[in-house]
Amino acid sequence: MDELLQMLHHYRTARGRMASGFGDEADHTTSVAFGPLLGELPPWHGLDPHSTRSAKGHPVTIASPMGFLPGRLRGLTGAGALVASDAKPGLGTRCVLRVDDGFDHTYLFPAVVSMVEDADAGCLALIFDGSSELAGTQELRGWPTAYPVARRRSRGTPPV
Repeated sequence: MDELLQMLHHYRTARGRMASGFGDEADHTTSVAFGPLLGELPPWHGLDPHSTRSAKGHPVTIASPMGFLPGRLRGLTGAGALVASDAKPGLGTRCVLRVDDGFDHTYLFPAVVSMVEDADAGCLALIFDGSSELAGTQELRGWPTAYPVARRRSRGTPPV
């Protein structure tokens, strides 16, 4: 899962720089290389890229004006995520999707709510909007975690 999140982070960052006019040849290469692997269409278009299947069922947290909303990934591509959640933010709501890798990295993906299905209770679609951020889990203490984060064993004294 960590490799998938790293690839998605690099892809979204490269796409963000290209969209703002600051992209270079490396960003173009990243976009061309990772785009087909991740899928360039939102996951609700029926695409299920093999490389993103491991994300299904992974716990996430959505920061929205409604607060922190827990959910689980139902689909993921380079363009967006389909999330199972009991909350129903309005269409066009700007939010941030937090995905923990289970070790010590947290990925933050800015997004916009593009679909809320009434027929499939608890299903909402997010289109990624802008560059992603990578942070250490310790840096985001104000955010509730989606699940207990596994800690690496260390010989040093744990932080207080």
